[in-house]
Formats: sequence, C-alpha cells, structure tokens
Amino acid sequence: MFQPEISDIFRPRIPDYQRLYAIGDIHGRADLLRLLLKEILADAKAHEAEQYLLVFLGDYINKGPATKEVLDILHYGLPELLRGLPGALVPFFLRGNHEEYFLHYMDGGSVKADWLKSCIETTIASYDEDKAKELIEGERLDQNAIRKKLKKLLPPEHAEHVKFMKRMKYFLDRGDYFLSHGGIRPGIAFDRQMNKDLLITCPEFLNEINLDKVVKIAVHGHRRNIESPEEPDIRRHRIGIDTLVPGGNCLTALVLQGSERSFLNTKQIKEPRLSSGDALLAPRQPLGQSGNAPHYGNSQIWPVLAAER
Repeated sequence: MFQPEISDIFRPRIPDYQRLYAIGDIHGRADLLRLLLKEILADAKAHEAEQYLLVFLGDYINKGPATKEVLDILHYGLPELLRGLPGALVPFFLRGNHEEYFLHYMDGGSVKADWLKSCIETTIASYDEDKAKELIEGERLDQNAIRKKLKKLLPPEHAEHVKFMKRMKYFLDRGDYFLSHGGIRPGIAFDRQMNKDLLITCPEFLNEINLDKVVKIAVHGHRRNIESPEEPDIRRHRIGIDTLVPGGNCLTALVLQGSERSFLNTKQIKEPRLSSGDALLAPRQPLGQSGNAPHYGNSQIWPVLAAER
C-alpha cells in the first residue's frame, strides 16, 4: 500500500534547537531499551542541538521479562546511559494503557482476569518470581483479595515505581507534532481529547482523514503497522512507531529536528539478552532516600513534566 509522505500536506517541524527522540512501546524489554539508547547517544553526538528530548510513549510494563529493569532505567538510569550527550537531556514519560490499567487496579478498580494474570506472570515476576507464583496459586480469589496480597508481597522499590507511573502524563504537544500513546480521536480539538482516546487507538484515527483539517501530526504507539509490523506506520496525519511484535527484536525511535525526520531501531539485533545481568542499573541516590526528584541536565524532570501537563 502506498503511504504518502507527510510533506505532501505541509512541512511539520519542531524548534531547530531541539532534537526529539520518540520511543515506542517497550513492554519489559530492557535489553532492547538499552541498545536503542546507545543508538540514540551515537546519533545525538553526530547532530548538534541545545536540548535532546526523549519522549517515551508508554507501555513500559507487561509482556516482556524485565519490567522492573525498564522502570529502573527510565526512573534513575538515563543520565548514566546517556553520559556524554552534547546537550541538555530532557525526558518525558507518557502513560500507556498498560500503566493506566495497573494504576486503576492498584487503586481499587477491576481489570480483565487474563490481563491481571499476565501482569503477575511478567511484571510482578520481574520483582520476585517466587512471590508472583504465590499470587498465581491464589488466582481463584476475587480481585480484591489478590490486590491485598499483591500489596503485601511487593518489595519497597515497587512503591517508587508506582509513584513514577502516577506522574506520567497523557500527551506532549511539541511544534507541529502531538505525541501520545494511542493517538487521538479525529474531529475533536487537541486540548479537548479524553484520556481514554489518548491511550487506546480508535478505528477512525487509523484511516485517512480530511486532510484540510490536519494541523498537527500525531505520533503514537499502541497499534502496529498491519502490513509490516516491524516498520513505522507513516500516514499523512500520523506516525505509528509500535514495532515490537511478540518474540521480535525491533524497538523504534522517531527522530525529529527542525523539519527533518528519521528513524532508529534495534532490528539488526540477532540474539538480544533478556536478563539484566551486569547491566542492571541501581540508582545513585534513590528517590525514597533523598526526597528529591532525579536530576537531568540543568533542570529537574518533574517540573518540566508539570509545565507540559
């Protein structure tokens, strides 16, 4: 199928002094995240900018084997992994539907039974496999009982990760691009989008829309390219970068600077390592000890996030 160039409509851009990397769904693949960050660092060193924006599009948890390590990297480890970045590091962490479901459940809401079982088998097991097995053994209990047991079994560091997820925003509006996990609902102004429409891709969004009404390009994850699942889905009104198929090794980043656009990915990896091993990152000064947010470049991340809604 022909995928028209975005430039057929207009030339979208972000400020020239910024280089933006939007990273698609990670789903517990710390091995691929670490490798993509290496590619990003190499690319950044070859392209000068005052600020390097890393925008993570959500769905960090579940499915893959290393959710805990992924959250450690995002929460504490970026300055170390991106040491030598030639400008200021400005990360943004957007919320995916999996984080939304998890927080909803932990706050007392109900979720689908198969989703909860999968979450225990992957996300919870990444903290403590034995404790996850205890929960699975009690899976016939009602969800309230499982929730109470889960809160007792989880280690202290998990509380920091939950706080981290709660601080995640639903979108980032940058130049001529609008970034969210699931895209948008067409026909509704960007500032009037409901959170659920920013998390779950609606069918209308996937199809071509009235091009006269395209004022921003939506960058999203959540839904893969049906025809080429490990390739970005480039349309006139949107760019989808969820390329991580089950059992696959392709994590993708969209790169934007000025009016230029390119992609980085980990598709060339032959045998990625699924365990943390010697690359496990421990925080130098955990949030719970100091009471302060992690420091990125010349500014703290949480005030930056707050300013962006």
